[in-house]
Amino acid sequence: MLATAVFVVAFIDQVLERPLNYSYLAVIISFGVVSTIASLIYLRKSVFLSDIELLSQLTIDAILLILLVAFSGGASNPFIYYYLVLIGISAAIFRPKLAWLFCISAIVAYSVLMYKDLAHHAHAGFSDFQLHLLGMWFNFVGSSSLLCLFVARLATALKDREHRLSLAKEENLKNEQLIGMGTLAASTAHHLGSPLSTMAILLEEIENEDLSKNVRESTELLKAQVDRCANSLVALNSIAEQNDSSKTTTTLAKLFEDIEEHYLLFNSKLFPSISICIGSEHTQIQGGYVLRHALINLIDNAIQAAKSSVHVYAERAGDYVKMTIADDGDGLSAGQHKDWGKIVFTTKKQGFGIGALLANSTIEKLNGTVSMADKTAGQETVVSVLLPVFNTG
Repeated sequence: MLATAVFVVAFIDQVLERPLNYSYLAVIISFGVVSTIASLIYLRKSVFLSDIELLSQLTIDAILLILLVAFSGGASNPFIYYYLVLIGISAAIFRPKLAWLFCISAIVAYSVLMYKDLAHHAHAGFSDFQLHLLGMWFNFVGSSSLLCLFVARLATALKDREHRLSLAKEENLKNEQLIGMGTLAASTAHHLGSPLSTMAILLEEIENEDLSKNVRESTELLKAQVDRCANSLVALNSIAEQNDSSKTTTTLAKLFEDIEEHYLLFNSKLFPSISICIGSEHTQIQGGYVLRHALINLIDNAIQAAKSSVHVYAERAGDYVKMTIADDGDGLSAGQHKDWGKIVFTTKKQGFGIGALLANSTIEKLNGTVSMADKTAGQETVVSVLLPVFNTG
């Protein structure tokens, strides 16, 4: 733009032989050169530019343009239409409100120049030249408005499309991980079935022997644990083969009863406090075993992170059931908080990082959501699960 301005000034001076205010033009062009060099140095730092920084760059260009035009013909200078380039850029890169702000500012600046030029020629009556200036102004206002409107809409549509593509890629990656884990789960269930069956038979034979009371109790405990593993493998195989339908319904009371039973048998290092809001016990939701397993994954993560307490609470909120899992652990950092539940991710030395991902995917397939609240000092880490209520009607 500066190079073009210098060329135009030289053309007006040498070819058209029209006098200009060269001292002002020299100051303006010098300011433009300094600002351009400063911008180049700033960009070499490879820093991320915010909307405000980009707006400041366009504003400097707009100020340079209006000053150059003001001292080289005013509103009659056709190069005022270079504003349309700046308006098009602002509409393409800014949010609509910011783009319209820049567009309106350009129209106001042009209008001020137009008013001064018309007032300067007012003594001669309304001439064809003034009509020409008004025509240029109307053309500029209409072109600027249409450009800002359609380019801003097009840019918004393209950004939305990119966002949808990004979400689709993320969902595809997650599905690939889940398919791989499902295949692994089916294979694991197949290979562990025979050893567990053998162990169950041997434990039954040992029970028939004349054993002491302590050995018999230990044998019964082992048998119960083997039976539990066998049941889990059956359910795991069912999930891998997609036989466990998400249409299976259960009540909150039954769901939380099964979860409590799991932790009583599991004998974890920390027993979670589980409660349901009075009046919500018989609320029905879909999910069956897959939902129970997803919630257990989330509660297990809370138990691993907690220092002394884990609270699980459920209540009905309109057409949804809201469950919160709170622990008094240290929580996650900002970067970890962003990726939690979206990718294979773990902060535990011996963890596989699939618990939160599986839980999040399962609940999303049930038309629910999982979210972790931002943790502040002194507060608990809270994970919220929102699931739609099953309507029997």
